[in-house]
Amino acid sequence: MKKKIVIIGSGIAGLTAANLLKSNSNLDVMVYERETMLSLDEGYGIQLSPNSVSILNKIGFSNIKNNNFFNPSKLNFYSTNNDKICDLNLTRFNTDSAKYTTLKRSTLIEFLKDGLFTNNIRFGKEVRKVSKIKEKLLINFTDNTNDLVDFIIVSDGVFSNTKSTIENK
Repeated sequence: MKKKIVIIGSGIAGLTAANLLKSNSNLDVMVYERETMLSLDEGYGIQLSPNSVSILNKIGFSNIKNNNFFNPSKLNFYSTNNDKICDLNLTRFNTDSAKYTTLKRSTLIEFLKDGLFTNNIRFGKEVRKVSKIKEKLLINFTDNTNDLVDFIIVSDGVFSNTKSTIENK
């Protein structure tokens, strides 16, 4: 019998977890997001270590077009006076398949979203309460809907209160 896993939060961590877990045929994976849609604004760039690129490669990250990201070879550090303090050679950490990478956050979110089926992400879902019923967890949402699941992964950001809601604090 399939185990139902719910991931709270559709940010980079939540979508990455969903993409990794969905390949297991013994799992039914659903992502719940409080917002009404994914934010795909251009926004800020992000930096990915070779370790994170290695994880993302397991779900096809290496297939992203090269013109969507950059693999810097060095980072420079400057003081507040604009005097160079030192630099860091990033190539020491790279492997042939996983290099230090920088790209737009929206490019990564789009890639992660595209790896999931549309019906694997539900928007406008804010957790109100979580209760244990025998071996299952009952999630009550603020829109008066519920879901009965086997496992919950909370991945909804540092400013969220979901963790304290689940812990009944």
